[in-house]
Amino acid sequence: MYMEVHLENNKLIIDDENSFLHEIINSIGALIHILKIDTNGNTLVVWMNKKYTEIMGYSFEERIKIGFADESKDFYHPDDIEVVRNGIKLVLQDRNHYHVINFRIKDKNNDWQWMLVSAQAITIQNDPNFLLVVALPGSDFNLDYNILLNRYYKEVQQLKNQLRLNKLTKAEKEVTALYVSGMTTKEIALKMNRSFHTTNNHKRNIFKKLNIHNMAELVAFAKDTGLV
Repeated sequence: MYMEVHLENNKLIIDDENSFLHEIINSIGALIHILKIDTNGNTLVVWMNKKYTEIMGYSFEERIKIGFADESKDFYHPDDIEVVRNGIKLVLQDRNHYHVINFRIKDKNNDWQWMLVSAQAITIQNDPNFLLVVALPGSDFNLDYNILLNRYYKEVQQLKNQLRLNKLTKAEKEVTALYVSGMTTKEIALKMNRSFHTTNNHKRNIFKKLNIHNMAELVAFAKDTGLV
């Protein structure tokens, strides 16, 4: 079954509103919506199914006003915004697969709801910057929220560690890997054909940039980020 779709004033219009397929989409117990992504990574909802309105309480007109502008902190939980942003980047970079993330959004009753979200990049009218998003409320599955929180905080910590790792220069990453392998400053200086003083400066810079204080913390960080 085929449905013609087109964009009109940033709203996705499905010509056959009474089609069997359209009725199925609206009856599914998941929040299904389509987002358009602009060049700055901001999101705009262009279509959502009836279940979205039933669960979240937002009309289409109310929902399209919510993006990644300053007011988005009132919709996406402040601790989750970076998770969502990076999830969108990942989906757009890897267009051949669905990607699953979880985060909290606020409903019309001002309650935070955990969502298990699956998203994939799609193309509409030759524009590749759309996301098909299927969100399942965590409460529907009686999820163990301790497990969910642990998974979430692990994702956040991985993101923070990656941001810290990006502060290091290529040479500092090489030095870090050699320290973690068990080499001393003198051995690293010889291997890299650099002075002891330069190598020791690398070490001080690494500790400062990563905000760590001893070699044990450096080893743990390197393992967490996959540096070694």
